[in-house]
Amino acid sequence: MKIIDSRYRLKVAISATVLTVIAAGSSAAVLAQSEEETLRANALFNWAEYAYPQLFYPSGATTVVMSEYMVRHYSGSENYLGVKQGTVYGYGPAFSQMPDAGGDIRYVGKVEEFADVVSADGFGISNGKALRISEAVAKDADGGPDWFELYASGLVPVLLSDYQVRDGADDRELITLPAVTLNPGEYIVIFATEGEVPVGQYSVPFKLSSNDRVQLYLAGEILDDLDWDDGEAPQGYSFGRYPGPQSAGRLLLPTPGNMNKAAPIEDVAGVLASKLGAVGTMSSLEVHAISVNFDETDYVTMINNYLSSSEKTWIEADVEIDGTLYTQVGMRLKGNSSLRGITLEDNPATTPWLIKFDKFIDGQDHNGLEEFVIRSNASATAINEAVALDLMQLAGLPSQDAIETSFSVNGGAAVLRLAIEHPDDEWMKKNFSSTGALYKAESTGNYSYRGDDPLAYENVFDQEAGKANADLSPLIDFLKFINEADDAAFKAGLANRLDVDSFAIYLAMQDLLDNFDDIDGPGNNSYLYYSPEADQFTIVPWDYNLAFGQQMLPGGAPGNGEFPDGWGGPGDGAVPPGAPAGGPPVDGAVPPRGGPGGLPTGGLPTGGVPPGGFPTDGEFPPRDGAGGFGGGSNILAQRFLADAEWNALYVEKQTELRSSLYASDQASGLLLLWEHIVRSSGLVEEAVLSSEIQRISPYFE
Repeated sequence: MKIIDSRYRLKVAISATVLTVIAAGSSAAVLAQSEEETLRANALFNWAEYAYPQLFYPSGATTVVMSEYMVRHYSGSENYLGVKQGTVYGYGPAFSQMPDAGGDIRYVGKVEEFADVVSADGFGISNGKALRISEAVAKDADGGPDWFELYASGLVPVLLSDYQVRDGADDRELITLPAVTLNPGEYIVIFATEGEVPVGQYSVPFKLSSNDRVQLYLAGEILDDLDWDDGEAPQGYSFGRYPGPQSAGRLLLPTPGNMNKAAPIEDVAGVLASKLGAVGTMSSLEVHAISVNFDETDYVTMINNYLSSSEKTWIEADVEIDGTLYTQVGMRLKGNSSLRGITLEDNPATTPWLIKFDKFIDGQDHNGLEEFVIRSNASATAINEAVALDLMQLAGLPSQDAIETSFSVNGGAAVLRLAIEHPDDEWMKKNFSSTGALYKAESTGNYSYRGDDPLAYENVFDQEAGKANADLSPLIDFLKFINEADDAAFKAGLANRLDVDSFAIYLAMQDLLDNFDDIDGPGNNSYLYYSPEADQFTIVPWDYNLAFGQQMLPGGAPGNGEFPDGWGGPGDGAVPPGAPAGGPPVDGAVPPRGGPGGLPTGGLPTGGVPPGGFPTDGEFPPRDGAGGFGGGSNILAQRFLADAEWNALYVEKQTELRSSLYASDQASGLLLLWEHIVRSSGLVEEAVLSSEIQRISPYFE
């Protein structure tokens, strides 16, 4: 293919035939193609720009017509993408090793081969008549009226007066849209105001708020619902579907009447900053100074007790937090695998701790905070755990807030340590209710039924909160049910005893977070909250220092900061021998969609077109109900995933969460936010921080 182009005209020599561009500036004037073919070709082009920005840029290139071809030219990469009679062709460096279709044009595949992935990313075209809510502005940057945008996503024109809308007010009567015909692929802006609008524009008599929604109805039945929470549609931004018109909602830059445009990652991080939590009154946005001082003899005795009996005894300490001093504070070791190999020679500033203000002085607290945990982590920054905890909260799970701290012991050098909430009565009250009970699954146990004697569950489960509300009896009854109920009874009764929707989200998140040390991992990591009112349990996430593929070193995550020879230091990019390098699994042949670096030198891999055409990103191994991602043997996870309906729910949740958390850039925004927080501490070298960020970021691409 030889290219000769000018500002208004493009001539392309394909084989021996010269074809003239008919419409070099309008994607609407497409000749020799049906409207359906045009829509599907443009959907494919739009998807390719999103999925492979390193190959097809700048995005939004004009679709032009060359006889029977529809083509987009990407001047930034000098690649051409075209469709003719249901077949996708390419020209340029990205396609150099694909099969030659003649005249240096390369065969990519059939349009239909891309249908599933195009639809999965939100660019699918609906058959027949279809209308979608595209985006909404709840607070205009310049103080103008609110508005929302509709998009005709089907193959047939729609008459808007057939549809009704309303906002989030449940008592709002449905409002019929104006009698305007919207052709396939067209947008229309509807102002949401009781005031005047520009001549020729349309409006509905309600306003939008920071926590609101727009619902679309046809014949009294809801068709679409764009719903945003506080902080998701701040002033100057819109909330809408991205990357495609069928996608989930996210933060956008307003583009009325045009394709939606994602807000920059920096903007997403800024919005998320307002939603970050706190440990007590210690904001997650700041690095907090914590220094402790204790008697060395007490410390030696505590370590020796643990080494000889595994008992975690308390010592007294003076603890200063951001300049406020507390005396006679309780401190003890915290963790299990993270304490393996601990010795008296280890630096106590790198040891995992539970700090309890009221252990020796009744009523002592730090601005209402009675206790918190200094976490262990096999990295220098613990960013993997901080991001994982926040993502689970965004997914709707009861998680723990985290802060980065400058932590020192007995006047020694400060070390960057992650501190998190400890699930206790106050945490339970904040996340659930003060009337419930909270149980922790110990690493020495499992979810087996051991009879009705509570003593049989010593070192298996520990009741952490709500001891005045319930004892172990509800938990024992639950364990008996999940272990001994036959399949029919298990299916019929589990939803009455367990929040199954939350559990499906929990399982899906473990896979998205690449966290093998979960409920069915080696640490048996989980809490269970019991609601006496509902007589129902909820699984509570816990312990994410191995999230995003962080490797567990021999003897557990290093609490002493020392790494065996050949394993590298924290955050240096090294991984244990035999461990997969570089983060999430990919298909091994091509770069992940949206990832950096483009295609390998020389174009796509040899050997023809990969199945389905363009490469897609790798998938995490699915849970199979027989041990799950972590390879453990949790009976609840096994039986839940063995049921076809609940397994399908789990898969559905994983798909939804991948879109709402990863494709939305919320995960990338959180990572950037925590990167800034860690950098502000001055306790981690830039190269180390960069290495840890690079390990996590590919998960979100």
